Amino acid sequence: YNMTFASSIDLMGFGETTAEGTCDASFASVQMPENVTFDGGSANGGKIRNMCIAVDIKDKDDVMKGPRGFFSTVSKCLVKNVDFKNVRIVVKDSRPAMEAGRSGADYYPVGALAGVVTSATLESVILEDVNINAPFAGGVVGYLNESSVRNVTATDDLVVENSLQLNLAANDYAGIKV
Repeated sequence: YNMTFASSIDLMGFGETTAEGTCDASFASVQMPENVTFDGGSANGGKIRNMCIAVDIKDKDDVMKGPRGFFSTVSKCLVKNVDFKNVRIVVKDSRPAMEAGRSGADYYPVGALAGVVTSATLESVILEDVNINAPFAGGVVGYLNESSVRNVTATDDLVVENSLQLNLAANDYAGIKV
């Protein structure tokens, strides 16, 4: 089936006075059903604005629960005409750096559109003012598998970085469960 946004969506996750690395409201990613055509409406001026996702791992039982982005995962779908304006995704880990039990499996992929995309087609995606700070991240998608991407552009600032010191054991890496 088809899903189409008819206008812009303001998720009100952060504003001009929101402290760096925080959200006024952290967005809970949407689970995209399989075999859907999603039209974000950017051909008609629609945008997804002010999306903020903040994850702070505080102890060994408080880890990421899955991939994060506007959609957590996209599988066997066509996603087109999506324009993101003002995106902030931050994954923090407040545990002591050498805490026992820390694992790459504590971290999942993040991206503005989706954490994970599998067997899908992405067309005409625009990123404007996107800042992502996470151990396993991409601008549009955190982890892309057997998919095609066409006509993806970034305007203004696009920053994807990891400032989190993981100190993982050998043969362990962020996203090991993906």
